[in-house]
Amino acid sequence: MLFALLPGIAFNYLAESPRTGPGIRFSSQCILRIGVALLGARITWGEVSDLGLETVERIVGNVFVTLIFGFVIARPL
Repeated sequence: MLFALLPGIAFNYLAESPRTGPGIRFSSQCILRIGVALLGARITWGEVSDLGLETVERIVGNVFVTLIFGFVIARPL
């Protein structure tokens, strides 16, 4: 939890910028709520690994594809 707070404190000044403020507000409201809900679901690594290696590989692959897509689409937007 501490490692999540430190960057938030360090980059707090970006929330006041007209260029980055709307994205930070969206993230702090919508995305943060989804993250907290997933933490509340308490999905463990053991439960994920019980699904099988193929499923775990798909999950990891989908996470990387989502991150790459986010970086690529962020430029034009």
